[in-house]
Amino acid sequence: MENKGEIQVENVINQPQPEQAETESIKMRDGIYMIHVYVEEARSLVPPDGNSTCDPVFIVTAFGTSKSTKDFKEIGSTSTIVINEHIYIEGPDMTDEEIMNERLVLTVRDHGITIFKGLIGTYELDMTYIYSNPNHSMVHKWIVLSNPEDSNYEIMRGYLKVGISLCHEEDKPVDLCIRENPNLKDRELLMPPHVKPTVVQMYLHLIKAENLPVMDKGQTLDAYCTVRFASSECKSSTYTADITTLTAYWYDEILLPVVIPSVSSDVTLTFWDHDSLSKDDMVGAILLKFDNIRAGKHSTNFWANIYGAPPLSEGEQTEYMNRVPSCASHWRGRVLLKAWIEEEVKEIYKKSRKINDPHINTKIRDEYETGTSYEMRVQIYSASALPYKKGKYSIRIEWSGIAFQSTSQETLNGSVDWFETCKRLTAVIPKDAEKVMPDVFLYLVYDDQKISFVRMPYKDFTDKTKGPKWNQLIPDKSVGKLKEDWNAGFVKARIYIGVYDNENDDKNNYNWKKLIKPSYDKWNLYAHLFQCRHLPAADKNGLADPYIIIYCAGNEHSTRKTPCESTLNPRWYETFCIPISIPSLEESAPIVIYVYDYDEISSDDIMGVTFIEMTEAVINPDIIPRPKWRQLSLGRKGTEKGEVLISFSLFKGEASTNVCNIMPEFEDKTLEINILGLRGLKPAVGWLPVNKAFIRFDLNSLSLPGESIGIKSIETQPFESGSDPNIASTVSFKCKMPRDKIFSPILTATVHDYLFSGVSQPLIGSFGIDLAKYAPQYIASSVLSSALTFSRLLTKKNIFKIKKINEEYKDIEEKKSKGVPENINEENEKSYDISDENIGNSISKSIIEEEKISEDDLLDSHENKGLLAVDKRLTKANISDPSSQIQKIDNRVKHRTFKGMSKTDPKQLERQEKLRKTKEEEERIKKEEAERSAELSFEEICEDSQRILLKAVFGKKGKKTIEVRMPNPSIYLPIGYNRTPEDGLKSYRYFIHEPLEGTFLFQDLPFDEINIYRGQNRGVEDSLFEFNKKKDLTGEVSTLECSGKFKAMIRITKYPSVKVDDEFTQITRMLLTKTKCTIRVYIIDAMKLEQKDKFSESDPYVKLKLAGKIRSDRDNHQEDVSNPKIYKAFEMSATLPGKSMLCIQMWDHNDLTSDSKIGTTQIDLETRYFNKKWQNLAQKPIETRPFRRPQGFIRLWVDIFPGKLTDPLQDISIKPPGEFEARVIIWRAEDVPNMDIEELSDLFVSAKINGLLEKETDTHYRAAHGRGCWNWRMKFHLTLPQPTNVITLQLWDKDIFTGNDFISEISIPFDDLATEAWETDSEVQMFGESDDLKDRLLEKKSEVFWVHCKKRNDDGEVVDCGKILISFELLPKKRAENFMVGEGRDEPNVNPHLPAPTGRMKLTLNPLSLISQLVGPELKVKLCLILCCVFLCLIIMFIVLMLISEKISSMFIQFTS
Repeated sequence: MENKGEIQVENVINQPQPEQAETESIKMRDGIYMIHVYVEEARSLVPPDGNSTCDPVFIVTAFGTSKSTKDFKEIGSTSTIVINEHIYIEGPDMTDEEIMNERLVLTVRDHGITIFKGLIGTYELDMTYIYSNPNHSMVHKWIVLSNPEDSNYEIMRGYLKVGISLCHEEDKPVDLCIRENPNLKDRELLMPPHVKPTVVQMYLHLIKAENLPVMDKGQTLDAYCTVRFASSECKSSTYTADITTLTAYWYDEILLPVVIPSVSSDVTLTFWDHDSLSKDDMVGAILLKFDNIRAGKHSTNFWANIYGAPPLSEGEQTEYMNRVPSCASHWRGRVLLKAWIEEEVKEIYKKSRKINDPHINTKIRDEYETGTSYEMRVQIYSASALPYKKGKYSIRIEWSGIAFQSTSQETLNGSVDWFETCKRLTAVIPKDAEKVMPDVFLYLVYDDQKISFVRMPYKDFTDKTKGPKWNQLIPDKSVGKLKEDWNAGFVKARIYIGVYDNENDDKNNYNWKKLIKPSYDKWNLYAHLFQCRHLPAADKNGLADPYIIIYCAGNEHSTRKTPCESTLNPRWYETFCIPISIPSLEESAPIVIYVYDYDEISSDDIMGVTFIEMTEAVINPDIIPRPKWRQLSLGRKGTEKGEVLISFSLFKGEASTNVCNIMPEFEDKTLEINILGLRGLKPAVGWLPVNKAFIRFDLNSLSLPGESIGIKSIETQPFESGSDPNIASTVSFKCKMPRDKIFSPILTATVHDYLFSGVSQPLIGSFGIDLAKYAPQYIASSVLSSALTFSRLLTKKNIFKIKKINEEYKDIEEKKSKGVPENINEENEKSYDISDENIGNSISKSIIEEEKISEDDLLDSHENKGLLAVDKRLTKANISDPSSQIQKIDNRVKHRTFKGMSKTDPKQLERQEKLRKTKEEEERIKKEEAERSAELSFEEICEDSQRILLKAVFGKKGKKTIEVRMPNPSIYLPIGYNRTPEDGLKSYRYFIHEPLEGTFLFQDLPFDEINIYRGQNRGVEDSLFEFNKKKDLTGEVSTLECSGKFKAMIRITKYPSVKVDDEFTQITRMLLTKTKCTIRVYIIDAMKLEQKDKFSESDPYVKLKLAGKIRSDRDNHQEDVSNPKIYKAFEMSATLPGKSMLCIQMWDHNDLTSDSKIGTTQIDLETRYFNKKWQNLAQKPIETRPFRRPQGFIRLWVDIFPGKLTDPLQDISIKPPGEFEARVIIWRAEDVPNMDIEELSDLFVSAKINGLLEKETDTHYRAAHGRGCWNWRMKFHLTLPQPTNVITLQLWDKDIFTGNDFISEISIPFDDLATEAWETDSEVQMFGESDDLKDRLLEKKSEVFWVHCKKRNDDGEVVDCGKILISFELLPKKRAENFMVGEGRDEPNVNPHLPAPTGRMKLTLNPLSLISQLVGPELKVKLCLILCCVFLCLIIMFIVLMLISEKISSMFIQFTS
């Protein structure tokens, strides 16, 4: 029989990994990450040090922390281990670069009494690879273990099945326990036995480097290189660079072992300067793609550029630049390399040695010491928007070891003119280095420091005719002079790099002669400033006092004297005139717009910057140019926040004294806000709870500049107390709305607490309402589009499918109501076949998928039995050839038919054929019904509540009543259980893997939810009193937090408004009517709960909170479980609208200390109460809701009933676990190899079920011919159901003076058998290959059957090694007590009776008989031959002595005579 653990199909090693290519583009964020590893299963672990068994423990290492599972005892090399343990490791607060350099290591070690004895295998994963997968997770993945410490890299050490997720603190948790597709189980990534990890040798020639930077006081450096790929690393020799040329010659050959596949994609070369007295300094780094090396693209000498930070700089930014070449600010030289892979080598090495070529020095000197001369020409024009408005600046340009620096010029309000042309500079580019020309670096030098730079590719400067260009600089963070990315300046320069032509200078032809400062034209730049929106908060109250500075060509205009107060959406509608002098529009510096927050005491805070090309300004327009929304940022990607609406026009001559009117057209509208209330408010003052919150709408935010309004603000009444107050009122007022959507305003509102009778009104937070979303003239077209989008059209095919489903279930229910159960013939009784072929196919079943069905096929199937005809086909996922499998099945059917015809009359044959067809039809119906719902979307499922809730259907199987036609377990969960087959308590409810809020049911809700914010993400002070400071996703320090939610229904109508009885009016009436509702929460289970206890899993229980009431299930806590099965219903009451936030928590029970909270999820009942789609669902689906930090999930559904219910809660408890007794009988064994030198074995069998205490048979001493006999019964007490059920049998040879010898083993899964025993509460038996030859010929299964044991030979192949004849049955505990049997052969020895074993050793006084039993057959022959030889020798000796004595006698007689 073939072991399940060895049925393996294609692994990730043979699969392309598209995700890996995406790793480079994944943006890792700064912050705290948590790694979650779900260790599921292990197979085929190879014991270390040549042992036959091991005690494996599974270790997860990440972020410098290691955690392990429990250890498992006496595991053989073909065993299957079910682990099912969750390990969580939380990392520290890390930068994106730090997390990208982290790795996850999965290790399996052999566990000794107190220490880990030996490494079994290990596997490493990059964090970036894990994060690049969908949902930042890998689910149900098999990995191949290898031992890098062993000399035999190529041998697999086993398989480990894991789920891994890597979540940032703001990511949603991932369910790693999601049900695996049974058709794809153990298929996708498991490696076949004949494929082994490939270990190859990587060679890298480190030849020479030139133009290295000076790192020591001796004006040189002691250079060496480390080469790293995955976990392998090797260091080169150290060479002191030439003091004149700064060239280093290593001539080193570095050898690294590489295990393929590997998720690492880059070979990293880091260059260092060795220091004897201090730590070594890093010079720079080079990244080589391993795929390119393997493809042979670097198999010849090639040059590579080294990039890094400025020489002699220090700090985190320096290290970052040195390790990430793409972000470096300096070229650090070039290095000559060669790299290749050899896949077939006798030995694998990890070392550094000299290149074995005596002529290498000469070759390099002749080929790479000379090259082509290149020239660099530079013209420096101007700079603008420089960071310091006073002082002297110069420009430095570097390329390939040559540099030009301009003169230092004094700035005029951040603007400098140079107009300098440098002499031609030349650099020698070695042979082949033209393919990888270094980048060009332009630096802004201030106070003799390179404070900012721009890095540009060489190819941008190969055209002599190309004119000058404005370049935006970025700060050099390693220098530390500038901190703001937006404040690095602009420089206009012209650069050319090409082959040096000494004879032709071309100064005149291409205008490379000395620059002359051009004449400047005077212009008037008119900035038409309209408004800003969604600016970042710069004050503690979540608002800001914004003003704008417009800068261009050394001149600027500021509105600082008249800032807009307490708003994030300021409006100006003003025009400003800025006189500028520029040579032309095309050559002018860009316009820079700064948005600042005004502060009276401290310095003003930057809120955002944007840059606009001068060419976008309109010259001499007749009307004001139409403005555009410009994105504001802090100068780098990810910091975009806020927009400014502005346009520009240009006029020559004197500035116009006429004031431009840029006010758009407005019309009066009525703004109505139907306020439901505030939710989840955080206290305004420390830990003081929220008292009575109210809202203040700032009408000034809607007023036009200069407009005088009578009412400045509108406030709601502070009525209800607590963090979820209901306001239940409507605010209505007149406002001016622009005809053009681009000018639509945003209403600002603040939320305050009402303390000490209104004496104190501290701010809770603020929010804005974008009125463009609610104005009818803006949303009319989008409403039509939405209506078309959400209209659902059903095809004839879909209608037919739905109709057939309903008809079939209706027919089933009618039969059931009449008391006619569905019959399944006795011939259909399920047998648990564990023959070689079927055990193998338990993993390798063909994947069947449904093809698309035409309407004609559907109609044909309708005429035939009224069922969907589904064509099946085998997919590529089959292990063996599909045609051969089909032929094999056909041959079996024909063979059975032929045999039946020879022994059965035609009527019997007809009945058998009918029964066979009935069985196939029932199986087809069952599979179709299971898959049918999977074809429908969630929206289609919700159209008919009968698809959400399915009643369990029962039928006959022999004398048993069992459940039939079970729905697809991947989308339906069982609810309740039948006490009798007819009581109808068991059902199946549809479930989804997300909260309902993320589905179509919660689209287009009547109420809008707007987040309320407090704090600031610009200008946070470095103060000890700021306790909630943190870095946002862009690395900016922020105190901004969501302090609650505003729930309301908003609309804009004509003024004056006309009252109509529409949805808005109806909800207004509902807000004024409070209804007491009954809330029923049905909780199914929880998953992946965090471990709160130090040495065990948590002891979880449920706690519910609603409207100040608490329901706790602490008395029913479960011990040491991370995936508790709850299946309980809870009933609470609430008044809606009212305090509607239902809080569902999981807590960890502690006896001596206070309980610990595991996780919380919240459900807003009001959202569901006012949601017509949700209310119209007669049956609610089960939703999966995540716990937010810590991780975990809970599955439940919620019902809301107006009024008080008298109906009892639905009993959703599942059938409780049952106590069962497993009885295993070990009859005998055959074909067992002899283990002792006398060619006999002292055989015994050990058995273990689901990790229970192992049991053994007695020992068959001196077993000969590979046969052992025991007739031994073992009893195991089980609790069912279990996630996985496996019985493991092992054959051993007993040794008295040394350890027992492991022979072979077999693992037999019996999940189906256990499920049937538990569900039917009856006795079940396992069937398999019969011991009777006649039964085997007839393919008849027997309750006494053979199982074939396996072992791994010295070549790592799994081979047969004996077989055991066994029986296996499961009995309920009560039945086992009524029909008791003895352990072993003890009394009562019944059911069946176990006779004394045969072939055992018998004690006798006959020495020959005793010796015959103590030695094997071959040794007996040898002993007989030896005895015969001895006897012959004695006879010969006797004859010889007789002849000699006779001769002597005759001679004596002659002598005497």
